[in-house]
Amino acid sequence: MEEERQKGWSVPGSWDRNKAPISQALSPYLISSSRVLEVASGLGIHASHLALEHPHLQFQPTELDPQLIHYINDTAADHRQNHSGSLTNLSTAIPFDVTRSSDWDTLSSLNGPFDLVMTNNLLHISPWTVTQKLFEGVGSRTDLFSGAVKVAIYGPFRRNNVFSGPNDERFDASLRERDVAWGIRDLEAVERVAIDNGFELKEALQMPANNWELIFVRSNSTRKCI
Repeated sequence: MEEERQKGWSVPGSWDRNKAPISQALSPYLISSSRVLEVASGLGIHASHLALEHPHLQFQPTELDPQLIHYINDTAADHRQNHSGSLTNLSTAIPFDVTRSSDWDTLSSLNGPFDLVMTNNLLHISPWTVTQKLFEGVGSRTDLFSGAVKVAIYGPFRRNNVFSGPNDERFDASLRERDVAWGIRDLEAVERVAIDNGFELKEALQMPANNWELIFVRSNSTRKCI
């Protein structure tokens, strides 16, 4: 597992194993959605696969790394060239940093509100402030997100500060050696941030390789502003 996560996003081998479980976990929520924002799309494999499976949805990939943005867009263009009429529901990937208010403003230029936000393998390879800003942004920007917006987060988590197994514990140590601000997050700590921003944990689904899919939904609580 450590080798597969060394780049910080899913590599093709791990994607082949987790694309079906992720799709199955998200399917009930995607059926009732129309526009999906993916934060930290990496290679764009998740958004591309789901866009093919759900042609009624419009997917908006985003990334911080300019090279990955080019990769996502070039790969999508190649696919469309070889498969006419395919991936028309995958928008052009754009730069996006959840910690920058101006980047949230950029989303306002896109058509219509998003009703599902998804991110995969992000929280453990980013500072804690990224988790906080993700929920603050989605929770406060009613101009960008529908009232029933969901947030779907995939990746490894601890439960009550306990690792799922020795592999995750070794993986966490390797992450912190690379960057002291990284590390596998405690699920309950993420849930507290979500609650503070008007969300509640709808489902915590166990996934292959000690991963989780967390589904948060906007509650009736007062939302906190950025």
